[in-house]
Amino acid sequence: MHAAFGPPRCRGATTLPDEEARAAAAASLDVLREAARGCVEAGVLRPDADVDEITDTLWAAAHGVISLERGGHFPDGRGERRFRTLTRAAVNAFLP
Repeated sequence: MHAAFGPPRCRGATTLPDEEARAAAAASLDVLREAARGCVEAGVLRPDADVDEITDTLWAAAHGVISLERGGHFPDGRGERRFRTLTRAAVNAFLP
């Protein structure tokens, strides 16, 4: 059985992202990380909340919903509603 957190097994995928692609992804996550840091510093999120955990949690939530929407699992605009619901739930975990 293949674990969900193992190496990618996508049909047609023959290589992993190169260094340039990983750097671009890291740069885009830095924007989210700094927003999370600002929310912690402003007291919007718990002062003991780990900024990297917030970033990874929101990234994973967005990635999951977007992947499912692109796969046709959320027709008729439901993807946006699911994204908002999941994002709210993820952020609630870090509220004071």
